[in-house]
Amino acid sequence: NVGRHFMLHHVMGHDTKDAQGVGIVIGRLMLVATVVATGASSVAFNTNSDTTTDTTTDTSGASCPVEATLVERYFKEKLSGSSLKAPEIVLVKGPNMLLQEKESDAHKTDNDEYYLMDDPKFGKSKMKKAFCMSGNLDFCPPLALSSTFLFDANANANAAANANTTSNDSTIATTMTISRSPENGGNVEFTSRAQLEEAFKNGSLHPGDLKATVGTIMVGVLEKLSAGIKGDAET
Repeated sequence: NVGRHFMLHHVMGHDTKDAQGVGIVIGRLMLVATVVATGASSVAFNTNSDTTTDTTTDTSGASCPVEATLVERYFKEKLSGSSLKAPEIVLVKGPNMLLQEKESDAHKTDNDEYYLMDDPKFGKSKMKKAFCMSGNLDFCPPLALSSTFLFDANANANAAANANTTSNDSTIATTMTISRSPENGGNVEFTSRAQLEEAFKNGSLHPGDLKATVGTIMVGVLEKLSAGIKGDAET
């Protein structure tokens, strides 16, 4: 029913090419069907311009991912007279998990980004293959991920904790320690992304040392995700 309701060009969106369209079209239609079948009360979509491959305009005139518009339209146009309640569409800006930039989706591999269900051991192995050009701040996955899962995450946790207490005893230390041999300058600590970027930009921080530390951080992130998913399934 979902496939019959939409015109193909509406499902493909503006940026999807014919060569890559089949899987994307099927995936988007299945997503709409899944939302309907599960009776979801809300659905979150990523609006990060670096990771959202295609956008369209929803019924309110706002720009949002194609998938969000399809869900909204299907409930409004097809199910408005039914007992099924349309879910709340939540647009959030999620982190960019890309590790490589490829000109075409046809050239992408599983090592080009992190996924929700990744085995924690991939935290280091994928990071070793990540793009990381010395001095390049325009696209540097290790810098972006360290900011998201260390500096930003700890800052948000501290803000939430301090909002519920009158003391700062629960403050989480936001320090990134990069281990290096004495010959390479010894261990070095950073307390902000700005400090980390400056060291990387001026060449005092080698890409290999940065990737090794961020790889360990990603192992911890994936371990927490794996434990949370497993715990949710058991309950």
